[in-house]
Amino acid sequence: MIMMEESASIAAMLGCGGFVRRNTEDCSLWISDAPRRLEKAQLISAMAALEGEGYTVWRTSRQMLAIDWNEVRWQAWVDETTTVVDVPFPQDDCIFPVFALTRLLKAHPYAWHAQPKTLIRCLLKNMQNRNQLITCAKAIHQQCAVRLRRGDALPSAVAGVLTQWLLAYAKEETR
Repeated sequence: MIMMEESASIAAMLGCGGFVRRNTEDCSLWISDAPRRLEKAQLISAMAALEGEGYTVWRTSRQMLAIDWNEVRWQAWVDETTTVVDVPFPQDDCIFPVFALTRLLKAHPYAWHAQPKTLIRCLLKNMQNRNQLITCAKAIHQQCAVRLRRGDALPSAVAGVLTQWLLAYAKEETR
């Protein structure tokens, strides 16, 4: 999936032997301990390399490196994952929260610039684990209900990725 593949390429660009993992906070997709392992000049060079590859990079207050996609990469991801395919009703009741959220997001598309990226990041970071995705989908569905009542944008860009996940899950289910 997206997160694991890119984690490896980010780690290679950093070249410090430290970790690169999904960030548990919603400010960025990845976090690294590179500032603790690299000399200042090496760190500046690594950060510049990441920025040249389409990432936004900054040091956190805990001397970690937060890494996220820049706007161009985010927009490319939105364009790549947009889909109009309908998803069949799931046979497995436990994934209904993901199905319900997908339908809600498809029904309420918003302009990219208005969408809450923290919610999008949360979903993306939990796509690799079914149980985490289901838990995340439940929480975000509730947040989306509140956002709709307030007239705020929903993270509709993630509907395409959720659709792809549901289709893959349905294919696995029939095997």
